[in-house]
Amino acid sequence: MHAVLVTFDSAASLTDLAAPFAAYAEAVRATPGLFSKIWLNAGTTMGAFLLFADRESAERYLAGELFAGIKTNPAFQQLRVEHFTVLDELTAVTGGALAAPVLA
Repeated sequence: MHAVLVTFDSAASLTDLAAPFAAYAEAVRATPGLFSKIWLNAGTTMGAFLLFADRESAERYLAGELFAGIKTNPAFQQLRVEHFTVLDELTAVTGGALAAPVLA
């Protein structure tokens, strides 16, 4: 598995973003290789933790039309994207929500 942390700053309120974010959530649900998207907020910083089947799926999403809307939206500043390799065996031990079982 592969994880991506996306964060950005926005002066827009969560109330103002509720409808666009809901529409985005519906659209992103069909992203090939996406297992989970966890939405994040800390004051003016917003973002998501995304879990993909592999890095290739993550790269396709980040290069695609849906994410292009995030990158070009003037309401979102200081866009940051970080990639992480998921340590599947340790995640399975600690009961990660989507942990793949470790086969002996």
